Amino acid sequence: MAVKERIFRLLLAKKELTRQEIAANLSLSMPTTLQNVTELTEEAILEECGAVGAASGRKAKKLRLRPLAGCTLGVNIALHQVEFVLADLLGQVRRSQSIPLRFCDELDWYLRLQNALADFLQGAENVVGAGLSFPGIINMQANQIVRSHIFGLSTRRYPSRPSSPTMPTAPVSQRRTRAGTALSISP
Repeated sequence: MAVKERIFRLLLAKKELTRQEIAANLSLSMPTTLQNVTELTEEAILEECGAVGAASGRKAKKLRLRPLAGCTLGVNIALHQVEFVLADLLGQVRRSQSIPLRFCDELDWYLRLQNALADFLQGAENVVGAGLSFPGIINMQANQIVRSHIFGLSTRRYPSRPSSPTMPTAPVSQRRTRAGTALSISP
């Protein structure tokens, strides 16, 4: 992982740190830290947000992610509605919307979802990540969505054809986050 990405992820988790704290947390030299922090600041991804230190002498400046340097999109698909959320890099919700849209596995539903999402994202700049959620049961050992009534997914075998393959499933990966567990679905 590149140094700038490591700094970005560290500040995403820790919120505010000095250059010295960044170097210590990532086991980087100060010249490497200063070079990368300067580049991230010039790219308007980081900003100074205060100072810490003794009453006399030069105070260390705290850095944080610039909230509007990017935003993340959340989409929650429920049986009768879809919810959209746009948050800044500090996790503050900037915009949200819920629309009535009963799930139906037909082209028209997907087109309506696409149009609603496009409308919601009007004026949004620099979407750097997205997450999708829907009701379902996950088998983490098998890395699969094993059941979702919304999408009609099930791994249940049919007794009349014991040698038949299971119904479609989707591979899932898991990672720990500050807020809990994040799941990623692979096509």
